[in-house]
Amino acid sequence: MHDSLFQWRLDSNEIYIEDIWSNRHENEGYGSLAMKHLIALARARKYKRIYGEIEQKDWDHVDRLIRFYEKFGFEVELNLEKKKGKISLLLTE
Repeated sequence: MHDSLFQWRLDSNEIYIEDIWSNRHENEGYGSLAMKHLIALARARKYKRIYGEIEQKDWDHVDRLIRFYEKFGFEVELNLEKKKGKISLLLTE
């Protein structure tokens, strides 16, 4: 089993983030390092957008997730009633 994982999938012009997690290395910068490399890869390959969702299972640390994604320029939209959200980063030149 992996200690940390950054799951994502590629579409034609977009990258969908499925999950970022770590069961041992929280707050050590591994998620930020992975995100920096993912954004660089997406820009180098001319992808238009990186997007994903915040799920109800993540709601106990949603404030931390918002700060994380906004640090990298993502727009974060939350549905407080349903405890879900969406993230999106448009990649422009």
